[in-house]
This record gives sequence, structure tokens and C-alpha cells, in this order.
Amino acid sequence: MKKQQNVANLKKEIMYNGCEKLQKGGKKMNTSLGMEIKRLRQEKGMTQEQLADELHVSRQVISLWEQGKRLPNVHMLRELACYFNISLDELL
Repeated sequence: MKKQQNVANLKKEIMYNGCEKLQKGGKKMNTSLGMEIKRLRQEKGMTQEQLADELHVSRQVISLWEQGKRLPNVHMLRELACYFNISLDELL
């Protein structure tokens, strides 16, 4: 139940804040999305650099997502879901 609430809250923040940077007071945000991106990337046997090339972003951006220091914007969330052939709900 708590995970569903976290996903719902993240979706609301994405909708209202555009996902640019969801940090409060310099603290790390919830890293579950980052962990999921890392898991999916590793499942495909890809490096951060390879995923970055596929998505046309830098390796540093992928690293920040995986560490939970930044979130992908809404467009990138769609791109990630499409690339990994999963729904947005599964990604979040």
C-alpha cells in the first residue's frame, strides 16, 4: 500500500512540477525510480554510456537519475518506458 502511495505522489509531482528537479532542502528524493532505471539497464547488459547514447543524454544524467539526485522529465519518462518496452506505470 505504501509503495502505491509513493508512486501516486511521484506521479502528482511529475504532473505539477515537470520532473525537472524534485529535491527538498538538498536531500535525495525517493530513489525507487532510479533503482528501477538501473535494474532495467543492467538487465539489458548496458552501461550508463550506452543508455545515454540511446536516449541522447549524457552519461552523467543517467547517473544522476540512478542515484535519485534528479528525475527524468516527462518526455524522458515516456522515452524510458518505450525503450524498455514497459508501461509508464511499471516504470514508476
